[in-house]
Amino acid sequence: MLPDAKLIFLVRDPLARLESQYWHSVINGRIHCSLEKAVMRHENLVSGSSYTEGLKRWRSEIGTERILVLLFEDLIADQSTTLARATEFLGIGKVPVQDAQIWGNRTLYPRWKSVYWQLNRLSPFLVRNRYRHHFSPKRIRKRSLSNKLEWRWFKLLITVFLTEERKPKMRQSTRDFLSKQLSLRNQGLEQLLDRDLASVWPSFRAII
Repeated sequence: MLPDAKLIFLVRDPLARLESQYWHSVINGRIHCSLEKAVMRHENLVSGSSYTEGLKRWRSEIGTERILVLLFEDLIADQSTTLARATEFLGIGKVPVQDAQIWGNRTLYPRWKSVYWQLNRLSPFLVRNRYRHHFSPKRIRKRSLSNKLEWRWFKLLITVFLTEERKPKMRQSTRDFLSKQLSLRNQGLEQLLDRDLASVWPSFRAII
C-alpha cells in the first residue's frame, strides 16, 4: 500500500486538544456530561492526546524519513514557515499564504451547561445515523424526515443555548490532573521530536 507515501502529523498541546474535542462533542450532541465524567466514559478523549506510542509505531513501520511532525501552535504562530516545511517535505512547490485566506472556526459555548447536557441526552436518537447514509442515494427519501428533524433540533439548540463566546473555565484540579496524566502518556516525545515542548505547550511537563 503506497510504499513511498509520506505522512504528516499535526499535533497540539495534549490538554488543549482534549478540551477542544470535548466541547466539539458536547456541541454536536455526542457527550452530555461534565469533562470530569467524560474522560472516564470516553477513552478516545485521552487516547487522542497520547502521541508518543503512535508516533513510535509509525516510525518503526515506515521509517523516520517518511514522517514529518508539525506543531499546531507553530502553524498558528507562523503559517508561512510551517507550510513551507510541509511542502519541502512533500517535494512540492511552496504554497503562498495571505492573511485574507486564513479562516477560523468560531465556536460558541452553552450558557447553561447542565441544561444543555440534559437536552443532549435526546440528541443521540437524532445523530446516531448522522453520517452513515451521506453517500447512499437509496436511503435519501427515507432519511429526509429524520434529516429535517435533526436540522431543526440542532438549530434550536444552537440558537437558544450556544450563545457564549468565552469557553467555560476548566477546574484547576482537573487541569492539574489531566496535565500530569497526559504528560506521562507523552514522555519521550521531546526526544522523538528534538523539541522543548514544555516551552510551547503550557500543560506539558517533562516528568523524570
